[in-house]
Amino acid sequence: MRLCKVADAGSGSGSVELFQAGYSCCYNSAQNPNRFKQDIVLHPHAVHETSYLATIDYLRQRKPKIAVLENSEGLSYCRGGGNMESALARVLQDIRVTGASVGYCVLSARPLPTERRRVFIFVSNLASVTGEDLAEEAKKLGAKVEALPHHDLASFMDAGSALEAQCQSDGLASAVLEAAELSKYHGYYSQALMKAVKKKRVKSEETSLPNSDRVSVTDTALRAKTAWLKAQADVLQLVAMEKSGSKDLNR
Repeated sequence: MRLCKVADAGSGSGSVELFQAGYSCCYNSAQNPNRFKQDIVLHPHAVHETSYLATIDYLRQRKPKIAVLENSEGLSYCRGGGNMESALARVLQDIRVTGASVGYCVLSARPLPTERRRVFIFVSNLASVTGEDLAEEAKKLGAKVEALPHHDLASFMDAGSALEAQCQSDGLASAVLEAAELSKYHGYYSQALMKAVKKKRVKSEETSLPNSDRVSVTDTALRAKTAWLKAQADVLQLVAMEKSGSKDLNR
């Protein structure tokens, strides 16, 4: 969604059947090093980011019958800066002000080979169905999709020979597994970090480490460990820094 201005709605209000938007997610993502340092609702470039405002303006002016918005799972985490309220609550409030009903759910990108999870927000201006109804149906559909096997991407490749196909399949399988492990790590890291912030074991302004400074990267013994263990170690590193008051990330 890169719309910066909504054209004059005029008589077109309510004539849009379906509106889909994925506004900027960089401020909401838990992988953003500055995600928890300050309240993103108060950050001038987060909730008030141009593409988000354009999305809300479109919902208010055009009043589409159904709208589906998508963003990072980090939107459902706390606002940051010491404010433990969900950032998503602000988005839902802004949508309800437009007069629409709204519901949401968190779904995985499966059956693609990734654990990437996203927040889907369902908006309705219809009397026959609410945003909450749509979200519940999406959850049911999501459960069925997650039960499917991951796609075999190699089947979409046109190899010139059986040998070439086997070589490409082996290389692709390795890349897919590596991507899946990295995606799992980010999910585990985000969850562990949120728990640490909620329990006040880590201050909001100390919740960010560049990837290159995380112990899961600097400690060679951890490199062969599971994504879950790497994520726990990296968050424990933050806790240790908080207790010691050290700013030396590798101490």
